[in-house]
Amino acid sequence: MDLDDTLRAWAAQEVTLPTPIVDDVFRQVVASSPGLDTRWWTRFSGRLAANVVASTRPRIPVTGVR
Repeated sequence: MDLDDTLRAWAAQEVTLPTPIVDDVFRQVVASSPGLDTRWWTRFSGRLAANVVASTRPRIPVTGVR
């Protein structure tokens, strides 16, 4: 699961951006930056999605630790 999938699942409950707007954001942030390529975007979105998922997991108290 990458950032796009995670945000899409979350946003489906709130607001969904139209595809042309999503494409415009991608073009303005990634495609227009000569130092960035689509692999950067994929790695970044994957790491961010993993962090979002991990940070929203319920905390389970540790028992039996001395």
